[in-house]
Amino acid sequence: MSKSVDELTIIQHLQFSDLAQAELLLTRWFALHMHLQVERITLTPKAVSLNSFNGIYRLHGQDYFFKTHVEEQSAMKTEYYHAEMLRAAGYNVVEPLYIMQEQGRQMVIYPVVHDPVMFDLMREVETGAETFATITMLAAAEKLECERLLSIYQATLACSSAKDHAIAPIHQLFWHRLTGGRLAHFYAGKHVLLPGNPQKSGASILFEDLLHYRWCINGKMITSAHETLGASIERAKMVLHPEREAPTVIGHGDAHFGNVFMTREGTYRYFDPAFAGRHSVLLDIIKPLYHNIFATWMYFPKEVARDLQLTVELRDGCVFVEHTYVLTPVRRAILETKLEYFLQPLKAWLRSLNALPDDWQEVINLALMCCPLLTLNLLDIRFSATLTWLGLSQAMEMSNFFLQKDVERSF
Repeated sequence: MSKSVDELTIIQHLQFSDLAQAELLLTRWFALHMHLQVERITLTPKAVSLNSFNGIYRLHGQDYFFKTHVEEQSAMKTEYYHAEMLRAAGYNVVEPLYIMQEQGRQMVIYPVVHDPVMFDLMREVETGAETFATITMLAAAEKLECERLLSIYQATLACSSAKDHAIAPIHQLFWHRLTGGRLAHFYAGKHVLLPGNPQKSGASILFEDLLHYRWCINGKMITSAHETLGASIERAKMVLHPEREAPTVIGHGDAHFGNVFMTREGTYRYFDPAFAGRHSVLLDIIKPLYHNIFATWMYFPKEVARDLQLTVELRDGCVFVEHTYVLTPVRRAILETKLEYFLQPLKAWLRSLNALPDDWQEVINLALMCCPLLTLNLLDIRFSATLTWLGLSQAMEMSNFFLQKDVERSF
C-alpha cells in the first residue's frame, strides 16, 4: 500500500473515533496533494462508508462535496470515474467537477446535493425515526427505477469479447477480491471464534478447516454443489473470471443506496460511479441487490448485535447455525419490488434474446457471496463472534440464493 493511500486509510478509520483530528489531517492532505487551502472541512462519518469517506469543504466562500475510496486500485483500471458514460446512457447522475487520480491518490469533487440519500431514508423508516418517507414511497421509487434501468439495459446491451470484458472495473468488486490477496489477507491462517466464552477449549476453528464444512442454517441443510464455503470460493474463481465473453450493458456497478439520492420527484440520482462502465449485466445487479436489502448487520453491527440471537454448533463435519436475523418490512418490500419489476423481466428479456448465460444462476449467486465475505473482514474487531458467523452464514446463503424457495417462487 502506498504512503498516500495509507494516510487516507488512517483518516477513514479516525473519523469515527476522533473527528477533529481526522479533519485536521485531511486539511493538511488537501494542501499537500491538491494544493487547496480550504477554509473549512467537515467530514460526515456514515455507516455506509465502509471503504471510503466523504464530506464538505469550503473554498472561496463556496461549498463542495468530496469523496474518496481508500482501497488501492488495480493497475488494470484505466479510469476511475465514468460519470459522462452513465449520463450519455440515460442515468440521472451527479457529475464530478474535478477528479484527482494519481498512483496512490484519488479524490473526486462534486457539487453539493441537497436531496436525501436513500441509505438514510431506508434506515429512518426501518427504525421508526421521524421522517417524511414511508415503505410505500420507497418501494414506489424503487419500482420506477427498476423500469428505467431495464430501458437503459435494453438500449445499451451488447456482447463484449473476453478481452474487453476482462478490463471492466466492476471485476474489482468480485474476482479480484477473491484472487488478488484480499481473501488471504482477511482469513488465511486465522481462527474463527465461536459465540460464547472465547476461553473455552475448542471455542474456535481455523478458517481453512471451516472451508470443508457443510452448512445447516435455521434448520435448512445446504445440499447444492456449493454446500461448503471452500467449494463456493473455488467455483467462484472460475465462474467470475473476467476473461469470458458476456452480455454487457452500461452500468453504475456499485449502486448501493449510499450512492443514490432520491429527488423530489421520487426518482433516483446516482453519484460516485467508481466502478461504472460497460460490464456484465449480471454483475451490475449484485451490489444493490445485496447491500440495499441484506447488509444491515454490516452497516450497523452494534445495533444488530444487540437484538440478534445466534448459536453455532460444529458437529460431524457440519456447521449448524440458528439465528434470528430477518429482513425488516422496508427491506422486504425493496426485495419484492426488485424481484417483480426488475429481476423477473430482466431474465425473461435476456432469455428471449438468447443472451442469458447457461450459468447465470451461479454467476449471480457467487458474486452475491463475495459481498458479505469480502466487503469487510468478518474477523475484524468491529464484529463480535455472533456477527462473524452471521456474515459467514449469509455468504453461504447468498452462494445458493436462487435455490431458496421464496426466491424460486418469485423468480
